[in-house]
Amino acid sequence: MGLKLEIITPEYVLFKGEVEAVTVPGKNGKFQMLQNHAPIVATLEAGDIIIKAHEKAEKQHSLVTSANNEFSLAISGGTLELNNNHLIILAD
Repeated sequence: MGLKLEIITPEYVLFKGEVEAVTVPGKNGKFQMLQNHAPIVATLEAGDIIIKAHEKAEKQHSLVTSANNEFSLAISGGTLELNNNHLIILAD
């Protein structure tokens, strides 16, 4: 079982699925989260969220671009919470 990811905006669910890794633009620079990462709450800056997904993951919205098993989403900011291999990103 991998890392469960949900990327949500006030209007849409942009991505929901199991992933291998997620890289986000944090306030103090980019950082990556993998399965079994320590619990974290963080704020995000403008930039790209990069998702390395399992083969069967699918984007839920056209704002998410994909190539092979990597997805990318430009955000203007947001917050995230990771706990027990469940990552929720509230994106602007």
